[in-house]
Amino acid sequence: MFRLEKRRFWVWFSLCAYGVMILVNALANIIPINNITTGAVSDAYFNLFAPTGLTFAVWGVIYLLLGVYAVRQVLDLRPKAGGSVDPDNIRINAFFAVSSLANIVWIFAWHYRIILLSLFLMLVILACLILISFPLRKQDPMTKAAFGVYFGWITVATIANVTTFLVSVGVPDNTVGATIQTAVILLVGLAIAGLTILIQKNIGYGLVLIWAYLGIYLKHIDPEQFDRGYAAVYNMALFAMIVLILLTAFIVVQPYLSRVKRKRKTAE
Repeated sequence: MFRLEKRRFWVWFSLCAYGVMILVNALANIIPINNITTGAVSDAYFNLFAPTGLTFAVWGVIYLLLGVYAVRQVLDLRPKAGGSVDPDNIRINAFFAVSSLANIVWIFAWHYRIILLSLFLMLVILACLILISFPLRKQDPMTKAAFGVYFGWITVATIANVTTFLVSVGVPDNTVGATIQTAVILLVGLAIAGLTILIQKNIGYGLVLIWAYLGIYLKHIDPEQFDRGYAAVYNMALFAMIVLILLTAFIVVQPYLSRVKRKRKTAE
């Protein structure tokens, strides 16, 4: 009974936190908070990592998937067979709620250009999603998709936040340094994303990383934006994108290959 009440609390709390998060993110650009939009703050810290504007449309997909997840949790507020409650479900909702609250505070820190605080809050969101990712394999496909996509984008957003912080403190202070730094960041991002894809085997995570690197590549080859002015950056983005496509394709076909291998062993 205690676990059921605990689950009920976190389900409702996470739904409320999610709702407020959506509202604050919307008002941040409608009002806008501190008379500046979220994107305009990003543009104020020129860097070579930020993807083209269309890439950020993924937020709509993320909020929709998370909304479906939150509503489904409320509709499923009943104990499982035998009166048991999955403790992993409680953890997921608890960390989801904390991540939503951190997202809300992040908006204010970002709009008021308290970049170091915004970076700390982004790391809190990332930590919550890392903790959610551990029990995620046992969950249903919809839950895996929702948090896989969110985790993937927050991985990118964290790297972007780190880049913005470095720019805010004057690192690097020249174009050559910015090019090298961004190429290295893209490579590090690829290493992190690649390992996560192989460990978590979450297709949604992989697809979002591919989308992000595609956005960076498109911005760099766009004649109206960077117009191929930073070859090291867009070539690294293209290389990373190809590797991520291959890794994601691998985890898609791996279950099939494993089944074929087992059938062959059985036949022998």
